[in-house]
Amino acid sequence: MSGNLVTVVKRSSAAWPVVGKAVGHAIRAALAGGQVAVAAKPAAPGPPGSATADDALYERVADLFDSQVNPMVARHGGRVELIDVQDAVVMVRMAGGCQGCGMADVTLRQGIEAMLHQHVPDVKGIVDITDHAAGSNPYFAAAKKRRAGSAPS
Repeated sequence: MSGNLVTVVKRSSAAWPVVGKAVGHAIRAALAGGQVAVAAKPAAPGPPGSATADDALYERVADLFDSQVNPMVARHGGRVELIDVQDAVVMVRMAGGCQGCGMADVTLRQGIEAMLHQHVPDVKGIVDITDHAAGSNPYFAAAKKRRAGSAPS
């Protein structure tokens, strides 16, 4: 959980609609019953991949995003939101000029991921959870795909 965002990672072979219903039911039951929805995290650092190691990585990645990543993408009207770090994998959502931008994947892989490997080498990967189709003002419009055999316009 982060603010009003809940991230769910599915490890079973069950379909997302089935998992989503179970997760929704559990959240509603916790809220209705006044139960604590999230258990307190242990204070001592754990082994790599543990929740506490991920928390420490989250802080390091958040600092990098604040000091380098977001100032870089802000030049093009973009912003990258750090959603979570799970099992040393960083989850991000791109916004502003980055959401729907035709160069978003290049920015993610050659810019942000390279920066993470250099400054926070414990990070194993990065996942973009952005709905790029919903972007309303991309910095570079994505190229429109032509149908096979059609002439360029």
